Amino acid sequence: MVTIGKTTNGYDWNFFGKYSVTATTIPSSPQCFINLAWPCSGFSIQNEGVHVVQYSFNGSTVHGDLTPGLPSQYLRFDNRVASKIFFWVPDGYASGIPVRVEAWVSR
Repeated sequence: MVTIGKTTNGYDWNFFGKYSVTATTIPSSPQCFINLAWPCSGFSIQNEGVHVVQYSFNGSTVHGDLTPGLPSQYLRFDNRVASKIFFWVPDGYASGIPVRVEAWVSR
């Protein structure tokens, strides 16, 4: 049996992060900064909590929400570049709603 070790050289083409959303308005700084060698070719965001979480890609406009129990609880964006994501809980419940972010580069 041939075993293949870890890949430790070159670029990592993937990103994963989990964030605890506590802001109740659009925060002044993004919670998520997708830091890949090249712009991501796709990413997903998922609300793992029980309260609505809104998000913005520029920090000034509401671009959508992640609503538990609806299809928008999990969103996948293909062929879209994003590097910063701002999250907040619009209903004022701010005890740390978990949000999952994954991104990838297709090269």
